[in-house]
Amino acid sequence: MSIAEAWDMPIARRPLVPPSPPRPENMSFLRRMMVMRDSAIATWGQRAYEEDIVKGGSSAAPALFLNTPDAIRHVLVDNHENYTRTPTAYRVLRPVLGEGLLISEGRAWKHQRRTLAPAFTPRRGHAARSAHDRGDR
Repeated sequence: MSIAEAWDMPIARRPLVPPSPPRPENMSFLRRMMVMRDSAIATWGQRAYEEDIVKGGSSAAPALFLNTPDAIRHVLVDNHENYTRTPTAYRVLRPVLGEGLLISEGRAWKHQRRTLAPAFTPRRGHAARSAHDRGDR
């Protein structure tokens, strides 16, 4: 086999699997509480990594695990008034997130959202300049 033939051969690559904690399926309440002390993410089962939307938690504190951009947009942007966090969630998230966009509500959320919105929109000048630089006319 020549080098050219070897170069053209497709390389069999395994899909990228990001590191994650073990994914238990059936965990007792006591075990879940013990694991949660170290990592709340480790309490979610395999479904949370495979399905678009997973409902979890308990009837007293329901939780959603969202994996698609459309679902995340629905909850965080389009319909945020209908989704709230529990006091426990605030206690867990506040030390990590502070008073940022992901934890704020009401007027503070709207102010932060409007302030940050330009950072998440494509810049027309950049896209036009890139097309021009490539010779697309």
